[in-house]
Amino acid sequence: MRFKVKKGMLVKLVFLVIPLIFIALAVIFYLEQTEDYMSAVIGLLTVVLVDLIFLFSSVYALKEDYLYIRLGFIFKKVYYEHIIAIEKDRMLPNNNFAMSMDVVKITLNKGFMRMVAISPEDRDVFIQELKSRCNHLESRTKIEEDFDW
Repeated sequence: MRFKVKKGMLVKLVFLVIPLIFIALAVIFYLEQTEDYMSAVIGLLTVVLVDLIFLFSSVYALKEDYLYIRLGFIFKKVYYEHIIAIEKDRMLPNNNFAMSMDVVKITLNKGFMRMVAISPEDRDVFIQELKSRCNHLESRTKIEEDFDW
């Protein structure tokens, strides 16, 4: 099952502003008739290509044994057996796999990254589907719901 990546306003703004800066530089350099305008055009094409790859090839997919996370060139497999907690949260999209402030935090018991934050468009459906594949979480989730931590 595949889920689209939710893109927050901050991420959309960054992906829009950076190409606009290169366009402005290319125009300024062209009007001044300097040789640097080609560098700005090449930079613009590179940034637009990377933007398109990140915006349109990013996906979260629930496979048979693992959660597959892909953001552009970056990908990660999170095996269901390593997941110990799943929760909704709100955080800045920094060094994680989220492109929005509305995230699903996944805590792991193994690996270099012990917490993975992702931002599926429909968090509730994603969490429900992910929990259904992580059978070992059912008892822990029930205990956490019974007590007000």
